Amino acid sequence: MEWLKTLGNIYKTDKNDYFINTNHKNIPHALQILKDNNITHISSITGIDTRKDIEIIYHFSEGKNTINLKIHINRDTPETTTITKEFPGALLFEKELAEMLGIKIKGIKNEHLILSDKSPVYPLRRD
Repeated sequence: MEWLKTLGNIYKTDKNDYFINTNHKNIPHALQILKDNNITHISSITGIDTRKDIEIIYHFSEGKNTINLKIHINRDTPETTTITKEFPGALLFEKELAEMLGIKIKGIKNEHLILSDKSPVYPLRRD
């Protein structure tokens, strides 16, 4: 899987798990590389408020391999673009990111999915 180096900086490998940092602006290119290499399943998206920024980790699986693609976005104005055109299964995960961390996901409808109107605004933010 030499092509993984084209996605960004591989900072960790563990058996069949690959952890890669990439630039937020590189996501469309990285998604195309994944598709070109027959990676078609997104298994999850994780969002983490580090207090410095927000990390988004896209978890893709293919057979025994898991590819974890991490980006960092601005904590003060957190936004990214949906990846549902390339990976339709990402919609639920993106809605969760929006609701729990306050990330604006351009290209999807902003609506409550989990929380009631009386819940904290973004319960996974470290404010």
